[in-house]
Amino acid sequence: MPILLRGSGRVALATMAGLPESVVSELRRADDADEKTRRWRVSFMMSSRDAAKSKFQRSVEKYVDDRDKKRNFLTMVGSVFDAIRSDDYQATLDGGPVACKIAKTFKYASHNHHVWEFKYSNKDRLYFVPDTRHGNKTLIFLMAFHKKDARTPDEVDPCIADAKLILADTGRFEYC
Repeated sequence: MPILLRGSGRVALATMAGLPESVVSELRRADDADEKTRRWRVSFMMSSRDAAKSKFQRSVEKYVDDRDKKRNFLTMVGSVFDAIRSDDYQATLDGGPVACKIAKTFKYASHNHHVWEFKYSNKDRLYFVPDTRHGNKTLIFLMAFHKKDARTPDEVDPCIADAKLILADTGRFEYC
């Protein structure tokens, strides 16, 4: 069974976070302006073609739940979409307000792999897996989270299972 992905832009992510329409409208203009210059695609996994929500969306609704967290989420989303206009999005983010680093390392098929995080402030995170197989450059968002302390929380562990599903997929992704 192929991995189902839904592509996303700033507008879809802002809508997930319940941001006001005035913010969404501004992001729509930014999406329209840079959509063709993006070197990476942003997506999240869907359980089925007709699923109303993804795990990622449910995590946004659960953890991006107040004004400060929404502002931080919007900062991360904006920085990520600015950075993916470059092949080396990590270098583009370097020195800016949003950092990119390895969140968890795990073994799969005798190799080390990583779940990555975009981080802003001390607590807010977007967990993801980059995929460059099959000629694609895709950042697959797995979870949004607001940490309570400095260490990576156990709540992030299910991201490893999702990353392994992605790695196990030998065919092309299907977008829905």
